[in-house]
Amino acid sequence: MGDNYFSSNKDDWPESGDFIALELERLIDLEANKKLLDSFCDSVGVAAALIDLQGTVLLGSRWQPICTDYHRVNADTCKKCIESDTILANSLSGGERYCLYKCRNGLTDAAAPLILEDQHIANVFVGQFLTAQPDVDFFRTQATRYGFDETAYLEALARVPIIDEDKIPSITSFLVNFAEMQANILLDHKRQIESERRLNKARQHIENLQEFESELLAAHEKVALEKDFSDMVINSLPGIFYLIDQKGRFQRWNKNFETVTGYSTTEMRELHPLDLFSGPEKELAQHRINQVFSQGNSNLEALLHTKEGARIPYFFTGLKFSVGSEPFLLGTGVDLSSQKEATRLIEEDRKRVLSLLDGIEDVIYVADPETYELLHANKVALDAWGDDLIGKKCYTALQSRDEPCPFCTNEKIFGEYRGKAYVWEFQNEVNKRWYRCSDKAIEWVDGRLVRFEIASDITQRKLLETQLTENNKALERSNQELEQFAYVASHDLQEPLRMVASYLQLLADRYRGQLDEKADRYINYAYDGAERMHSLINDLLLYSRVSTQGKAFSTFSLDHALRSALQNLQILIKEHGAEITSDSLPQVVGDTNQFTQLLQNLIGNAIKFRTESGPRIQIRSKDQGDDVLVSVSDNGIGIEPRHKERIFDIFKRLHTREHYSGNGIGLAVCKRIIERHGGTIWCESEEGHGTTFFFTIKKAAGT
Repeated sequence: MGDNYFSSNKDDWPESGDFIALELERLIDLEANKKLLDSFCDSVGVAAALIDLQGTVLLGSRWQPICTDYHRVNADTCKKCIESDTILANSLSGGERYCLYKCRNGLTDAAAPLILEDQHIANVFVGQFLTAQPDVDFFRTQATRYGFDETAYLEALARVPIIDEDKIPSITSFLVNFAEMQANILLDHKRQIESERRLNKARQHIENLQEFESELLAAHEKVALEKDFSDMVINSLPGIFYLIDQKGRFQRWNKNFETVTGYSTTEMRELHPLDLFSGPEKELAQHRINQVFSQGNSNLEALLHTKEGARIPYFFTGLKFSVGSEPFLLGTGVDLSSQKEATRLIEEDRKRVLSLLDGIEDVIYVADPETYELLHANKVALDAWGDDLIGKKCYTALQSRDEPCPFCTNEKIFGEYRGKAYVWEFQNEVNKRWYRCSDKAIEWVDGRLVRFEIASDITQRKLLETQLTENNKALERSNQELEQFAYVASHDLQEPLRMVASYLQLLADRYRGQLDEKADRYINYAYDGAERMHSLINDLLLYSRVSTQGKAFSTFSLDHALRSALQNLQILIKEHGAEITSDSLPQVVGDTNQFTQLLQNLIGNAIKFRTESGPRIQIRSKDQGDDVLVSVSDNGIGIEPRHKERIFDIFKRLHTREHYSGNGIGLAVCKRIIERHGGTIWCESEEGHGTTFFFTIKKAAGT
């Protein structure tokens, strides 16, 4: 490295020892040092600069556009940059060997001082990099806040290198070593000049010859020490580093080169660069080497062949570098194995995802919300609308429109539903089929936000829903007509049936004993039948009135309905000594009269179907959110499990009239009341061990 790095004009050096006053840009060979910095920056991927204490940038390499075009241009963000520079400079002035700092613009910088004889004369900076994946939302917010073009700003961000934390020590090591190397070489140059001055004086004064020879020897020893120091700097570089002369001989290389290739130091001296390649890449490597010596620089991506036969993907850079009049190729190499493997894994993941999307039977596509361009479509979408969907406008390809659809969901998924799925249904204007769509804003592979849609074909469901709606309406009309018919028929049958019963009663009163015994029995049969018919008609009227004559719903107390039911049953309760206990029942919403009837039927059945031990009945309630679960339990004869559903059918009886009275209408009325109120009713029972009836009803608001 030697004298080529600094001006050889001795007149440039001041007489005093105050090197802060030195004009570094005249004394340092800026062109040679810039080549060295460029090579380092191209190898590592970071920016670097040499800046004096007055803020003058003497050398700069690979500055990032995000700094030069944005942060250093805008007044507010520039303040943050100056703040970073100041913090780094202040830290270095305190004697630190280097300083690492993350500026408030989001990037990381490092700096090391250039110290000459305990005097701080300049700083070496390395920076404008990230140590982790960037917080895109932070930079997007910066773009908005400071008026940057977001797209261009984020593109500049994407060019910022991301340096693994385990590589930062190597970078800071280079930074410190480079600063110390520059300072030592500069100091050596100064001392050498001073020695030559003393030598001139010695020539004039023979008596100083001894001192001159001693200082000259010390200077030569210092040069040898500097060579050792430069070797240390080279070996601290990440990747591989090498210096090739124009004859294709390796002149310098770092230890990592030997480690990677497997060749010893002796073997490296006999090795030709082309021995590290094979096939067409050997010819390409020769072409790129020639290009460096003829044009100044070049690069190459190829497989590096090791001594053991391994092939490692590498990216090589070459820079023409002259020492005196002799040109050299200054080269670096970066191992691409990790990057290649990551690319392979990403491609495999992409193929797996696309395969999964193609295996889904729903329509899936991705569209740009700004241009409406279709970026991706799965197999189902391509089969439905054609293989040439990609690149077309979504409203044209999918809806045959000339402009965006009025029902486009972009505003929703990028507005109130941002970060959530917006689910909606519509009928496609081209194929006339119905779809249930789930739209969401997602980040595309290139970082932009896009619209992602999954559309399930629900045409058949829509047809079934339409048919079901029509059937329900028809059923509702039929039920209304049947209820009206039952009410009218039962009401109109009352009068002729009453007349029949009356005349049968007259026959029985007038002719009993005047006819034979058989005639009296027949008249009794006819009269009993008329009475049962009268009872059945009354029960049928009661059943139909649940729907036809029910009252409007209101808030009422179940306790009040229970008290009314017990009042209606007081004679029956006393007659059979029934024991009835109850919780405090809540406020509910419904028809209070019908729930009085419901509780009266359930408690009446519990008393009717009692055992010899006497009826014991418990009424309980339990909160179930919006509903109340009510249970009526008894210790009666119980019900066989196979009859638990049948007992709610109208006029269904499990016992003969000789054993238990009634027409089998009570539980049917209970079920009809509960269904009118939107609840459910069921029972749990075991024959001989009592029965518990359960029903649900809406709870009153605020309870």
